[in-house]
Amino acid sequence: ITLPRRSITWRLSWRLTEVYNKSASTLETPVNRAGRRLSQTITNTGRHCQRVVTGGIRSP
Repeated sequence: ITLPRRSITWRLSWRLTEVYNKSASTLETPVNRAGRRLSQTITNTGRHCQRVVTGGIRSP
């Protein structure tokens, strides 16, 4: 009796997680894109600043 119940609850939880993941991914996609762009620009600016600083130190 315990096994079928477990399987049913497991199936339900799996369905719920699947639906939740789908909705989360659809909602998060634009946010993730924006975040990635932001992090990329930050890293790029940091690299550029490093280059400028190192270049300034190297060149008299």
